[in-house]
Amino acid sequence: MNTLAPPRPFCLRNDVFAFPNETIWHHENGLTRWERAGKGTTSGEKYMKRCFVLTRSAAQFWRFARFAPEQPRPTAAELAKCIRAVVARPICNAKRYPERVTIRGFANLREASAAEPDVFRANLGGWWQSYFRFGNWRIILPNSPHDQRTALALLRQLLANDGPAVLWLINFPWLSMNHAVLVAREIDGTPGQFEVYDPNLPDKPQTLVFDEVLSQFNYPPTFYFRGGAVGVRLAYHKPWH
Repeated sequence: MNTLAPPRPFCLRNDVFAFPNETIWHHENGLTRWERAGKGTTSGEKYMKRCFVLTRSAAQFWRFARFAPEQPRPTAAELAKCIRAVVARPICNAKRYPERVTIRGFANLREASAAEPDVFRANLGGWWQSYFRFGNWRIILPNSPHDQRTALALLRQLLANDGPAVLWLINFPWLSMNHAVLVAREIDGTPGQFEVYDPNLPDKPQTLVFDEVLSQFNYPPTFYFRGGAVGVRLAYHKPWH
């Protein structure tokens, strides 16, 4: 363990996982079909339905882990124990944990998860933590322009005081967007534009934009979303969220 130092800026290159959250739906040439499990990991199952797990865990590693590349790498069992120790700590109660968990032999989260992807995937948490998360009931609540301005103000407050923030992006009652991302920062000089870690696309930061005129958030086109307006809710910053 190592004493918790003042937070450093979240790095969208190094502080994220090297492997993606794979989608249930397969998107190709404008067509969408259900994707069956059956490939992608040593165990034979695709690593899917874990967008909340990966965004929450990335924030937890930023807050609670210390990487020590100068030390010898741990065994798989030792690494698994460290991973479980990090993800057991709730984001909303960081002050209870004044010491960091030391991850030996790696410079950062991307390097560690690239070297030992199956150890990470087996110990971060199951898909049910996304689907049965307590705050999911809020999907039925309205997302009015006032609600989105309130979310914007809270997001800026969290970024200023607590570091990266997990956002739940939705367009209920449609389900073409029901996804979690991690906001790293508001881009300097461009108010309302936020750089985010999208666990479906770990190799390239995405940009979430707040439209001041319409009081709505917009997410760019990706392989799984056509792009456009999304409702935003904060996740994990309170126990009931």
